[in-house]
Amino acid sequence: MWIREKCKGDGQATSIMRISFCVVVYKIWRERNSRLHGKSPCHKNSILQCSIRAVHSRLAYLQLGDVENRKNVDTAANFGLPSFQVFDAEFCSWSRPEQRFIKVNTDAAVQNGKGGIGGLLRNSAGEVKVMFSIRLGCEEIHLLEMKAILHGIRLALMGGHDSIWIESDSLTAVNVISKKWECPWKAIPIIEEIRDALLQFQSWKLTHIWREANGAADFLSKPDCCCEGPVISPSILPPKLRDILALDAAGHMYPRL
Repeated sequence: MWIREKCKGDGQATSIMRISFCVVVYKIWRERNSRLHGKSPCHKNSILQCSIRAVHSRLAYLQLGDVENRKNVDTAANFGLPSFQVFDAEFCSWSRPEQRFIKVNTDAAVQNGKGGIGGLLRNSAGEVKVMFSIRLGCEEIHLLEMKAILHGIRLALMGGHDSIWIESDSLTAVNVISKKWECPWKAIPIIEEIRDALLQFQSWKLTHIWREANGAADFLSKPDCCCEGPVISPSILPPKLRDILALDAAGHMYPRL
């Protein structure tokens, strides 16, 4: 009951609950061994108070931090944690491309031994021009991320676009294509094809986007996505994806997790 009453916060409460649980189990185990060896039993209140002191002792060495909210601040205050730190939440959003650009967002995923890539092309109004969701075998995630980017570029070329803005939440793919990081040998053929394809555009740029703001591409990349195909018409929009697109187009700010 004491643990449950003290742990009312969101983020820190989970960590404190785990520590408290482990301490209580340990103290009960110690008491059980003590009684088995013929020592005088301790009263339950004594065991509880000893557990509380042990929890405080362990938490005193932790540098706790979380998003500022009343529950987490109250939890820290209940435990008397002077080292509790509050950090401001970070936010990110999907940005519309300039008038002459088509924006390609891509992602990849591996689930239950299956791989998938997905993405979509949107114009400056945030309207979807075409999407894709392709099932692949289980491969290294960075290779799948690069394959997703390549497929998005191909769709942009097929659509006759001459300026492209590519966004991926894979920092590895972005930095390798941009020649900031060394290319893994397995990815060399894909990277060469991507770079050759980019030469066919008048203008292009490649940027990293946080995963939280790349929800539409993430939805399409899942191996169990409800729509599938190398070229999917925007007329086929599942309700969940439609909601994500509406938030993106409105400039919704997503909290970084």
